[in-house]
Amino acid sequence: MRRNHLLFWVAVLAVSLCALTLVNAMWADKPSPPQPPPDPAISFVKLKPNLARDLMVMNADGSNQTVILGSTTGQKHFQPNWSPDGTQLAFLSNIQGDGVYIINRNGTGLTKIVALNGPAGEFAGAVWSPVAAPGGELKIAYPDQARRPDGTLEKDKDLFLVNLDGTAPVQLTNTRGLWETDHTWSPLALRLAGQVITDGADPSASIVVYDLGLGAGGKVTVLTITNLTATGSLSGYWVQSPDWAKAQDKIAIAAFPESGGSRDIWVIDLFEPANPINRSNTPTIQEWTPSWSPDDSKIIFQRDGSIYLMNANGTGVTKLARPSKGTAHDPDWRRNP
Repeated sequence: MRRNHLLFWVAVLAVSLCALTLVNAMWADKPSPPQPPPDPAISFVKLKPNLARDLMVMNADGSNQTVILGSTTGQKHFQPNWSPDGTQLAFLSNIQGDGVYIINRNGTGLTKIVALNGPAGEFAGAVWSPVAAPGGELKIAYPDQARRPDGTLEKDKDLFLVNLDGTAPVQLTNTRGLWETDHTWSPLALRLAGQVITDGADPSASIVVYDLGLGAGGKVTVLTITNLTATGSLSGYWVQSPDWAKAQDKIAIAAFPESGGSRDIWVIDLFEPANPINRSNTPTIQEWTPSWSPDDSKIIFQRDGSIYLMNANGTGVTKLARPSKGTAHDPDWRRNP
């Protein structure tokens, strides 16, 4: 009797194991449910054959290229820049009149926060402070032509700031004979760097740093301006496209000799600005608009209509993406991974 009872439970166990094996086999053959794509990490502009410019985002590996704001002939979007939390983009555009715009990363919520006096154009963007600027609010910096008392516009561009809701616009600089454009914030939002171009028949370009503080009435003002490229290795170079590292005092730029030559990606260490390092060093290839990764370990940039990736020390150069039926420009890597 006891032996029969034991045999019964052995049989039950064998059947259970067979059933479990069968279930596992069924699940093994069943494909895993599709995972949602990673959040977009890189924004950029696609220049189309009709010269219109679409605003796009993609994943950090170049996949899932998505148009979030299209364009028709005559419509142009310039230099998108991520909000600190990576949910929105600021940019310049003429889609509803020349101005500074904000849009959600999924393409909803297009908002014009302030109108420009002059036209939106190349190598000019709206840049979002990574943290609150002096005065305690997030700000957007942008270049524009100042309006004179008689209603006419200054020829050159100056540096402006505005709140996210379009209130309290402030003209930070008023420098006739100089074009100030292409700005980027320091990690603590106490400084801005930008390109300054001299006016005239033989223009030159420099990268300068503006130290910010509070002036009369609690308004943000420029305290000092430091030229990073007037002396040292980049003296005599045309310099542009600065991008401040996410967490350190280094600025990536594009530069080429004013006498002619290739445009490479350089890195300026603000503790030793006279000795910048050429990180891409490609004698026959033009490269510009660098942007740092969230951990400052990599840099993306544009080359030959595509977006490329390299390690911050210049190694591991890899082609990341090129949009179909167009070329890629103005890449920007968001701050949060």
